[in-house]
Amino acid sequence: MELHDILMMKMSAIAGFELSEEESSTFAMMHKYINGNDGNSWLEFRNRNKEKERFVNDFINAISYVSKGYRAASVHRDYIVNLESQLDQLIKSQWPESCSGVVAIGNTVRFDTHYHSFLFSYRACLDYLAKGIASGFYANCRSYNKFYNVNKDKPSPMLTEVKKIMESYRSRFEFVLSEGSDYSFRDRAAHIEFLKPVHIAGTRLGLQFFSGAEELGGLSVDGQRLSDLLNIRMDQLHSFIKDIYIVLTRNEWPYSSISEG
Repeated sequence: MELHDILMMKMSAIAGFELSEEESSTFAMMHKYINGNDGNSWLEFRNRNKEKERFVNDFINAISYVSKGYRAASVHRDYIVNLESQLDQLIKSQWPESCSGVVAIGNTVRFDTHYHSFLFSYRACLDYLAKGIASGFYANCRSYNKFYNVNKDKPSPMLTEVKKIMESYRSRFEFVLSEGSDYSFRDRAAHIEFLKPVHIAGTRLGLQFFSGAEELGGLSVDGQRLSDLLNIRMDQLHSFIKDIYIVLTRNEWPYSSISEG
């Protein structure tokens, strides 16, 4: 391996982010079908159909952004995991043996900021996916909330199936998707208030969470951490993306029902 290749790898290790093998395989599945083989790919289709070039470019770019948005959310989740670990170790190592009670702190800006960024990245990932799928049907859409309007007057079996999947997951994404005047955590953090997800405290048991927007646990040895909740949400996001991609890659692109119209 050349020295510049080694340097590039080390630089990427610092500036980049790698997913687990299972997560990577989901995005690789879509990458494979976009690039295709034997001339049957979105790239080849774009070269042959200049009138559709804008939509094809939007589709390809948006699918790339989904992967980056997912990794961004993962980065902020991991930062919170690390902060929790540091706090827990500090509290346990410094707590006087004879002391009981609770020590709570108010300055949690670093912790809160990564939580906000997690929300923003998570929602962006959903919107990128909505835009990408819509572009595959030669339609415009920039929001998960508005995807149900895509090609309402000319539905296809694939589009109908995609919409059903998106609707089935909606309740799991309520923390980043507003419904009328019922604002999501993401919209509250972006437009209304500096949202505090949890209150942070320490006891002789270590790091503890209580109250806050996420209304986590209480002061107990088995209390749920914020990272536990974010891990669940990342698992749900991965499952959602995988379910969508399985449907989209079921056909030979782009000469199939995904590009009808």
